[in-house]
Amino acid sequence: MTLEDKMQLKGVLYIFGGYPSNLKILQLESGCTFRKLPTSLPLPFESYYGSTESIRDKVFLCFGGGGSTRNCATWDGSRATVLEAETHETLDSGTLSRFKLNTVKGGSYSSSTTTEILQANSWYQFETSSHPVGHEDG
Repeated sequence: MTLEDKMQLKGVLYIFGGYPSNLKILQLESGCTFRKLPTSLPLPFESYYGSTESIRDKVFLCFGGGGSTRNCATWDGSRATVLEAETHETLDSGTLSRFKLNTVKGGSYSSSTTTEILQANSWYQFETSSHPVGHEDG
């Protein structure tokens, strides 16, 4: 197992995607063992291209590579749902973070100078120099 990403949600540790099973979701059980969940990710995920962040009782996963380079999904602990909004720039090798309880996507393989913020189911794009991330603690 490589290229997976981990994120804690509501006190439970999950592992998402990775190679060679890039649709899997694992949950940490007692005794330090992982259980593969019966549900899977809606799109292939590898941490080399994609990114995760926990915001507002959901894990946000933004995908990169494999043709799904502008899509994100949420995981609520039982179901993964693809967001309707697509990012303006590709997500390949970008990063997710949070700013004032909003999901923020920074940089990517194709553009290291833009930042996008998800508000009201739409992505808004900023030039990095004019975006508040890094200028104010959110």
